[in-house]
Amino acid sequence: MVNQHPAFMVRLLAEMRIPFSLLELPVTVMNGFPDGGLRSTLFGSQTPFSETLPPEQTDKNFINVWFIQDAFSCCYIYGKDKQTGKLWLVGPYLNNDMSPADINRICRPFKVNGSEKEYLRDYYASVPKVRDANLLDAVVHAHCIESYGADGFEVQRWEMRFPASFTEIKRTEEHPQPAQDYIEQRYSREQLMMQRIREGNYSGAVSAINRLSSFGVEARSTTLRDFKNYSIVLNTLCRIAALQSGVHPVELNRCSRQYALQIENASDTGELQIIRDDILKEYCRLVRDKNTPVRSALIQAVTDYTAAGFSGNITLADTARHFGVTPNYLSALFRKETGMTYNRYLNKLRTDYAKQLLKDTDLPISAVAAECGIPDSNYFARIFRASEGMTPMQYRRMP
Repeated sequence: MVNQHPAFMVRLLAEMRIPFSLLELPVTVMNGFPDGGLRSTLFGSQTPFSETLPPEQTDKNFINVWFIQDAFSCCYIYGKDKQTGKLWLVGPYLNNDMSPADINRICRPFKVNGSEKEYLRDYYASVPKVRDANLLDAVVHAHCIESYGADGFEVQRWEMRFPASFTEIKRTEEHPQPAQDYIEQRYSREQLMMQRIREGNYSGAVSAINRLSSFGVEARSTTLRDFKNYSIVLNTLCRIAALQSGVHPVELNRCSRQYALQIENASDTGELQIIRDDILKEYCRLVRDKNTPVRSALIQAVTDYTAAGFSGNITLADTARHFGVTPNYLSALFRKETGMTYNRYLNKLRTDYAKQLLKDTDLPISAVAAECGIPDSNYFARIFRASEGMTPMQYRRMP
């Protein structure tokens, strides 16, 4: 972190999942402050940074180490490297969980809307929790003694607040709200995972949940309770998807209760990962057993593989190579068993997902195309029109 043992301190913080950053002053816009994207998401990345940081260090023989709390109740530790003059920042972290009342209190002066409030709930769930503030204080204090000497620093407290005029900032159409995009992308990925469950497609469900798990809040989860909560949500989403596919409620109730108990009794995140994989596997099995298509093992595997990978750059030749057969053989067998060509099946997967995104989100057409595995939005529009008889924008405008 500073001059004698920086690597050890940074590793220790990483184990605690607390971010460590080097800060360049002056901070002039919202994306210049390393807060995990909180300010830039709520107010726009180029909105002026209007909070005050502690005063710049002037005495080179003495270091002030600041324990900061900001207007969002996030905590930071801020100081200066005595040798290099670089500024370092530890955080954000929280000392307590944020209750709905706490979040409402913070949202009120900034006139935060529904999607932004949902983003804030996710954000606070992802911020590391330091339950014992004295423990982190002691760690930093010991490190500063090693780095600056027992009489070479002083710990101080600082409240970082927005000026009253900042709450009057209005968001405009020229500055879209990233929080809404965040919610819509998360929702679309949840829907994709549920679609794979409805199909009984285990490999596709795994691929979808991996995309969901690497996105946003869950990627930054810090506690066993957080992982249990996400596993409970997964169990619920899978149960709903399997019900929509026609699986009997009695079977679903048995399955759901079984995994709810396993989740609560799990003792570590590794065990939860195994349980979550079992959840996907079991719900997909229930769907497949209800209505197993009459297909060869190869074509069933090919359809699952394609449904899992359609959002990437997948082709008939790639798929044939993956399964060790020639493209011509795979093409002929696929058409015989499914009644459609491989490319038509691939495009159907993409357009079906596109229709869902066009109706359920406000993502730009180019973003919808990319989510569906077609980075060229013009090519995407041609495929969509060939399938649906209209452009993506016309489909979105339909009542």
